[in-house]
Amino acid sequence: VMQGDAYECIEDNDFTVILANPPYHTDFSVPKKFIEKGFNRLRIGGKMYMVTKRKEWYKNKLISIFGGVKIYIIDSYYVFEAEKRQSSYSKKGVKK
Repeated sequence: VMQGDAYECIEDNDFTVILANPPYHTDFSVPKKFIEKGFNRLRIGGKMYMVTKRKEWYKNKLISIFGGVKIYIIDSYYVFEAEKRQSSYSKKGVKK
């Protein structure tokens, strides 16, 4: 377990799981960077989980990077699960 501001303190590129609760603001520059850099920090088969109150932007961004995403609804939150299946960004359909 590591704690920090996004990936400033992390140089490792072999994570199996990344958990995030990004800001819910309309400026998506922070979560965009977090998703893209997170993809590069995961090993093949590694998963990124994100908890947000917004659905569409995160769903679309995770699909564009990971190639797919599972979405769970818990109370008023969306929990996203995206698995890294290849070493470079992908564009594929959504899994629900």
